[in-house]
Amino acid sequence: MSIPKTAIVTAAAITLMTAAPTFAAGLSISAAAQAGGQAAQAVRKQTHGSSARVTRCSRISSGKAVCHAEAHYTSGAKRCTFDVTVTQASKGQRPRTTPSNFVCY
Repeated sequence: MSIPKTAIVTAAAITLMTAAPTFAAGLSISAAAQAGGQAAQAVRKQTHGSSARVTRCSRISSGKAVCHAEAHYTSGAKRCTFDVTVTQASKGQRPRTTPSNFVCY
């Protein structure tokens, strides 16, 4: 019994279309920036800063990005810069953030 080529091509196309969402899963830059902004605001609140913002984000891998942020202060050090590492947890979970590398001026 031989299988027609059109049946094989159709089965392959259906398989790829149903598997495509799993290939495309990952952390987008906009999602990383949003999570990094929330982490920067948490740092601002914990350190009694007057403002905080994310300056840029770059993707390291499909599930990880690094955002650079800064917080401003009215007394003491005027500005602190820090990195926020954003990692995608399992599918459907919110991204995890880890602030690090604080440098104050």
